[in-house]
Amino acid sequence: MHEFRAGDKVTHEVCGDAVFTVLSAHKLWRYGGPRGYLLETHTGGVLLATERGLSAAPASFSKGDSAYLGGTRVAVLSGPHPGAGAFGGAPMYLVGYADGTARSVPAEELTAEPDYGPDAFPRHAQYRDKEGGVWEFRHGAAALTDGEARMRCRSYRHIPAITLREVQEHYGPLTRI
Repeated sequence: MHEFRAGDKVTHEVCGDAVFTVLSAHKLWRYGGPRGYLLETHTGGVLLATERGLSAAPASFSKGDSAYLGGTRVAVLSGPHPGAGAFGGAPMYLVGYADGTARSVPAEELTAEPDYGPDAFPRHAQYRDKEGGVWEFRHGAAALTDGEARMRCRSYRHIPAITLREVQEHYGPLTRI
C-alpha cells in the first residue's frame, strides 16, 4: 500500500472522482491495524478513511500548462474532457508534442515532473524514437550512470550508451514497441 503525507491529493474508490487533501495519517485501532487518513473535503469538512481504496489523485492541468507524459514534455492543449470507451469515463487531456503532433491521454498518465522510473519505462522493453531508431536498456555493470538507466540504440551504432533522460531530450518522444 502507498503511504500518503499531509498535503497529498487523493481519491477514494467509493467517492468516484472527488479529490481530497490528506491532513494527517495515523495507525488505527490497535498495533498492526490499517493506516487511517484524516482527509479534507472540497467543502472544508473532514472524514476519516482507511488506506484501502485510496489512490493518488491525477494531477490537474489547464490549457497552456506544461506536463510530462512518461519522460516527454508535452503542452496541455485542452481538457480535462470526460473519457469514453476503453478509458471508462476517466478524465482525458489533449496534449501536444514539440514536433507538432497531438494526442488524447488519460489524466492519470500526465505528471508535473518527468518520470524516468521503471514503471514509466520498463527496462526489458524496446523503444522507437521520433526518427525510427530502436533503443534498449543496457544491462549489467554498464547499465547505470550516477543511478540513471543507460540506453543504446541498435540503429545508431556510432552513439555510445547514454542515459534515458538524454535519449528523451534529444531523440524523444520514445514509443514502446
